[in-house]
Amino acid sequence: MICYKNDPHSYAKSLKCFKELAFDITHLHTLRLEVIADNERAVNFYKNFGFCEEGRLKEFVFKDGKWCDVIVMGMIKGEQK
Repeated sequence: MICYKNDPHSYAKSLKCFKELAFDITHLHTLRLEVIADNERAVNFYKNFGFCEEGRLKEFVFKDGKWCDVIVMGMIKGEQK
């Protein structure tokens, strides 16, 4: 899969293909990902794609001189959009 930087359409196409591969071809039951909490653009992208927030790892990553939370997001087969 090829994604072009700052092109949400290529990210969406790639994630759609990955979701199809995961659920329809390999028959996985769940997908999970982690995203740094202050990356609101990514968090919203994943939420719009059907991922739900499942948890938060407090001060888990050191980025730009400060500790940041990481959000754990997931999707269960049959519950996704």
